[in-house]
Parts: sequence; structure tokens; C-alpha cells
Amino acid sequence: MPLPQIPTAKQVEQFGRHHRFGLVLSLVAVLGGTAITAVAVAPLVPDAALLPQRLVTETLQPQGLQSQLDALATLETPLTRNEITRATDTA
Repeated sequence: MPLPQIPTAKQVEQFGRHHRFGLVLSLVAVLGGTAITAVAVAPLVPDAALLPQRLVTETLQPQGLQSQLDALATLETPLTRNEITRATDTA
């Protein structure tokens, strides 16, 4: 079974010129169908203001906070400065 031939740019252009009305009509039908579907489905979604709400408040205490702070205090971070700027650099 031979592989299907890929059309050239000229063939695609000729097809577009020959079937311009049908292509535009198809595009309008697809976009119109999408818009109609969106409008038809939108009323099915309940209003967010009417949904039940519950507020949950919880106090969290990070575990090992002091050991993390001690480890950060002993960390030596070398700082460097560069005078070269590039077009992609941001402030």
C-alpha cells in the first residue's frame, strides 16, 4: 500500500482558492457551534455565591524551625558582583 502524497504549497493554495466559500462556511459553522455550546452549557453551572462555604482555620507550627535557623546562620554565601549587563537581564 503506497503512502499518501503530501500536497505542495501550490496545491494547497489552489485548493483554498477553489473552495474558499466552503472553507469560510465550515469555519463559521465550527465557531458558531462552539459559541452555541458554550452558551447552552453555561447556565448549567451553579452560581458560586450559592454554593456552601466552610472556613477552616488551623494554627501550624513548623517542626525543627530552630535547627533550620541555626543551619542558615552558619551558611556562608559568597556574594559576587558583575558589571556586565545583557539585553536579557532584568532589574
